This record gives sequence, structure tokens and C-alpha cells, in this order.
Amino acid sequence: MTAPRHSGADPAPHSGRVYKGGALFAVTAPPLAWLVQLCSGFAMASTPCYRAGVPLLGGRVPFTGLLVVTLLCLAVTLVALLVAMRDWRATRDEHGGGSENLIEVGHGRTRFLALWGMNLGAGFALILVANLVALLGMPSCAP
Repeated sequence: MTAPRHSGADPAPHSGRVYKGGALFAVTAPPLAWLVQLCSGFAMASTPCYRAGVPLLGGRVPFTGLLVVTLLCLAVTLVALLVAMRDWRATRDEHGGGSENLIEVGHGRTRFLALWGMNLGAGFALILVANLVALLGMPSCAP
């Protein structure tokens, strides 16, 4: 099996249309925002309800803090999604062809990053919205 020969053309000719820091932000910010929300939410929600593994019935979860962190993380994720969509619009006609061009030769790298930025942004935005619904619907320190 032989790999297709590189034609000598730039595999990402529209890479100049995209700010590389923005592409990196679009791909990494959504999962990092979710991780921040998950870890800080666990820290804020579990500490008032349990001490040394023993449930505390009178504990109060800091609802405002949880809400602020969740909304900030959702905002970061939505901004990353918008950046990825902007990058996609700028590079969607970068190279035609199917996945064989992308895999074997690397055509359309910038387009590929933009597509994954949109996928990650939309997916993690849905996860954060689900966390927000759970936060709004669950009672504080339920036994």
C-alpha cells in the first residue's frame, strides 16, 4: 500500500485566515471549562453536605457560587464555539475531497481544527446546560 504523493501545494492554504491562538482556544477551552465546572462544583457542593464521610443535614450548598461558575464556564464554551464557527466559515473551502486527502496528505488541517472546535464547543455546551438544569432542579444537601 503506497501513500499518495504530496502535490507540493500547501496542505493548509487558508491557514493565514485563522488566528492560530483562536484555533487552539476553540479546541481546548470547552473541555477545560467543563473540567473547571466539574471540579469546582464538586468542591463547593460536597463540602457543606459531608464532613469526614458523615452527612450533615443542616448544610447549605453555596448556590450562587455554583451558578456563577457554571454560567462563566458556559460563556467560555459558547465563545469558543463562536470562534470555531468563524474559523470554519473562513476555511470551509480550503480543500475539497474526502477524508483520504486529510488523513494521508494532511489537506485541510485548519478546516479540520475548526470542525473539531465546533464539535467540542457544541458538545460541552450541552453538557454544561445539563449541569445547569441539574443545579437549578436539585435541592440543597438532599438526604
